[in-house]
Amino acid sequence: MSHPDFELYDNVGRTTEQIHAYNTNTPTIDDLHRRAHHYARPFLNEVPLPSPAPVIAASRERLTQAKDTDQFNAVLDQALTGENGALDEIHNTLKAAAAWCEKHNWPEQAHRYRVHADRVFNLAWSLSGLGTEHLAAAYDRPVSRPAAPHQPAKTPGLPPATTPRPGEAGPTR
Repeated sequence: MSHPDFELYDNVGRTTEQIHAYNTNTPTIDDLHRRAHHYARPFLNEVPLPSPAPVIAASRERLTQAKDTDQFNAVLDQALTGENGALDEIHNTLKAAAAWCEKHNWPEQAHRYRVHADRVFNLAWSLSGLGTEHLAAAYDRPVSRPAAPHQPAKTPGLPPATTPRPGEAGPTR
């Protein structure tokens, strides 16, 4: 029988995840990521990926320097929600991840990446609307916003389609 005082302190400094992983003989999340980065190192070294952190940090710094609502909104829009903004790029990266999973027979993961891509898209749309509302409040005028994505816009009824009778010519171009 081992010493009870020793067992009491055996897990000091370990996280719950590490203790569970040890008891179930499974890897921790950190173990999985460390292994993936180790085996992907040659691939990653072929064309090193730049860190997005400096660009985001520069945008954040520029945002704090904005002197009015126009400057504030322009920086925030360019950094987050504009074309090639951070959220647009994250959305496109998640769509690419979903496509990769589909191609490599991981349909469940592909679906999950698409769900998250949609969430990022909706976040970008929501933040863009917030920016528009902020600008409108600064100019003290109401805002008219388009319908939210993934919701059909309300449109007035269209006139019934007319089809030519036999022997009549249809629409010309």
